Amino acid sequence: MNQQQPVRIIRIAEARNLCGLCKSSFYDRVKNGLFPPAINLGGRAVGWVESEIKFVINAMIAGKSEGEIKTLIIELTQKRQELK
Repeated sequence: MNQQQPVRIIRIAEARNLCGLCKSSFYDRVKNGLFPPAINLGGRAVGWVESEIKFVINAMIAGKSEGEIKTLIIELTQKRQELK
């Protein structure tokens, strides 16, 4: 049987701690397609999928170009649809 790992949603402080960016730099990277977009948690609350943030960090460590990272983010966010 194929068991999926549970999806963990993290808030901005934890997402920033994972990548070591200040708040404005983190949001700039999201805006420019270099980090995955947030998901709506209801009201004014948003969060990020922890595994997506970690995939992007690993791509950065591996020396991937901005174009490659943007492609990765597109693929990651498209996979969100599979969770529905």
